[in-house]
Amino acid sequence: MIKLNTPYTIENGDTVIFTEEKKDTIHGVYKDSASSGTLDGNVLKATFHNSKVNAVGLMEITFNETGFDGKWKKGIEPGPMKGKWLGELTSFKTDDDIESKVEDLNKNTASLTDEQQECIDNVWEYNFLELTKEEWRTNRGFILEALKKDAEILGLLSEEFTKDREIVLEAVKSHGNTSDYSYEDALKYADEKLQFDPEIILEGIISSFKSEDDISLSEEDIQIFIDDEKGHFIRNILENLILKVRYTVLKLKKKEFELFVSELKSFINSNHECLWLLQVVYKELINVENILDNMPDDEVYYSKVFDTMSSFDTEDFKYIDLEFSPHAEFDTYFIDDEIENNWDYCKWSDSSNGSGMNFTEFIMKRAEIEWDSDSWSDIKFWNYGISSLWIGLQNYSFRHYEEEIDEVNIAIALYSVIDEKYEPIQESGCADRVSNIMHVIVEYLLCIKRNQYILDESDEDLEEFNGYQFDLKKVANNICNSNIFDGWPGTSAFLDD
Repeated sequence: MIKLNTPYTIENGDTVIFTEEKKDTIHGVYKDSASSGTLDGNVLKATFHNSKVNAVGLMEITFNETGFDGKWKKGIEPGPMKGKWLGELTSFKTDDDIESKVEDLNKNTASLTDEQQECIDNVWEYNFLELTKEEWRTNRGFILEALKKDAEILGLLSEEFTKDREIVLEAVKSHGNTSDYSYEDALKYADEKLQFDPEIILEGIISSFKSEDDISLSEEDIQIFIDDEKGHFIRNILENLILKVRYTVLKLKKKEFELFVSELKSFINSNHECLWLLQVVYKELINVENILDNMPDDEVYYSKVFDTMSSFDTEDFKYIDLEFSPHAEFDTYFIDDEIENNWDYCKWSDSSNGSGMNFTEFIMKRAEIEWDSDSWSDIKFWNYGISSLWIGLQNYSFRHYEEEIDEVNIAIALYSVIDEKYEPIQESGCADRVSNIMHVIVEYLLCIKRNQYILDESDEDLEEFNGYQFDLKKVANNICNSNIFDGWPGTSAFLDD
């Protein structure tokens, strides 16, 4: 019953015109605003963008013979729509003003030409500028379609588009739906204010899951870290956990977060080797605090977010109380007496005066597992390895602080982890298993992004280290400058303080 290309008069006297880009995809344009959505029968469910006040929201419009009854709400998250919006069919012919609006709408959101569609079907970041005509890059409808193919195109657009809320929303939604990337990979190209917009962040998180119902934190999100079958893809499950924590806090789900913190502590008290997960959650909450510090002033929301995450005290995190001593079980030292002569002689030990072992053998002994036997467990090896290496790096970085050890020494310590020396694993072709330990340490505990230290995933001027495609000197520099020894659980040198 919708009348396309026909003006509807709304209550303030302005008009709105609806057009169809493709079957059942409807666009509307009216003063300072535009909408886009899907038509199901007589009901249009859409999002709207008001460019005058830079606001977005949801609307639902039911069409009838004489006009439409609409309702709306500010913000893109689901919720009750209390705003009313009524429209009445205009009986007179379109005047010049209305024709101008139709022309403007078609310019921005009309159906693509065959040539434009062919370009969209073949577009990706590196040849976007080569494939497209200059005038296409100012066409809103074309840009929105291109972003669905490659969200990083946002980084090639003009400042006008990177400040455009609808454009940025489309980019983060597109990136969130790809398995290899995070919505943050697109959001980094947006205007700085939009990068810290909670609604856009939440939309990016939602698009990273099948549905909003899948984002609830549960005990399963923790138990998976001791499940050899489900926990095998450790980076993926970590990404899911971090996004769920961010979503839960920004959505002000205080009870759900309190229950999660309680279950996490209980889980770690039963599975000591997973103590490193506390550092992951701590780092994410620091990230949330950074979002709050950079978002537009909203003292009420700011206070509610801090209240939501109050059950995990970021201020006094390093004094967190557990039922066991992390150092008693995971104290680790890099024995570098021969570092000037032969790196192969550098070992890992549970004592600063110990003779030490190769890293893999050291972790196997600590975890009481043997390669190629019933006792072997990838996930157990990783958990023991991550917790041990984290404390080992804290102890070694404190020596750097006290004795001014060269940063290269710390790079060598990291190298000795990934350079597999245990022959049975070498011969099995599984020597890369240990690299997961370093990747988790670097990406989730030090918070260095993959494209900032892995050469084949970066356009930066990075430096390989002794044949490995990792810039371990850059990672070592981060370790030294961040004084990680003063974090949690801290260097063993502080135990008597």
